[in-house]
Amino acid sequence: MYLFFIDNSYATINRQDVTCLGGFIIKDEEYTTLRNKIEKLKLQNGLAEDQPIKWSPGPEPRYKKLKELNNQNKFKADVLRVISDTNLSIVVSIINTHTTQIRQLKRQKKITPEDCKRFQAEYENRSIEYMAQRLQMHLQEIGKRVVGFNEKGLMVVETPEHDRVISLIKHYNYIWHHGTEGAFKMKLRLLSDGLVYSHDFGYDGLQLADFIVSSFCHALKNSRYEFVRLYKNRIRSRSGRMKGVGIVVYPSNSLVADNLISAL
Repeated sequence: MYLFFIDNSYATINRQDVTCLGGFIIKDEEYTTLRNKIEKLKLQNGLAEDQPIKWSPGPEPRYKKLKELNNQNKFKADVLRVISDTNLSIVVSIINTHTTQIRQLKRQKKITPEDCKRFQAEYENRSIEYMAQRLQMHLQEIGKRVVGFNEKGLMVVETPEHDRVISLIKHYNYIWHHGTEGAFKMKLRLLSDGLVYSHDFGYDGLQLADFIVSSFCHALKNSRYEFVRLYKNRIRSRSGRMKGVGIVVYPSNSLVADNLISAL
């Protein structure tokens, strides 16, 4: 089984609202090894094995010990080095969500709250499709190289607000049976027929996905690429090209990620 851990992070870049959505694809046996490495790193930093880690820890009591670390940037870099030293593939979609524009239209009463909910649902449905397509392509590529390949892929996703989970599960079930729609149609039969939702504080894989997408947003917002460079060897590529393979930009004519990709 191949696992695809997925989280998202947000940033405003040159007045564009950007979501970095994605994480990493890993074989289940490799994931066990990765978890052991992360637990060892936690212990080396005086944290408990079950201490959840996060790029930007919030005010919740569970992050108290993490926030007390003397050198936050060193810890972030150490986590990303563990990711770099593990056999996995990173996939991130950089999506222009137009969030500020939508909020402004709502304040001006040019769109209704129901319109906003519909936009949110459409974005989340597309996001699930983007990630499912990337996992399907990753497994197809392995199948071309490995004789008798018969593995499935399972997406593990950071849980959104509860009232939207059921809708997303139904949408995934639909596209698994019927394929993705739009300009890029794809059958998803190498994927599991269901997906898993969990919270990052309860799943190490989602915590590491948070480090990946948050470091992407950090790089895009601040034009600082040192963190992403630590694991650039794990970003999916084809013939040395990352854009459109491991780093996917929507809409495709957006230039928001060009500086980042060039810096890698």
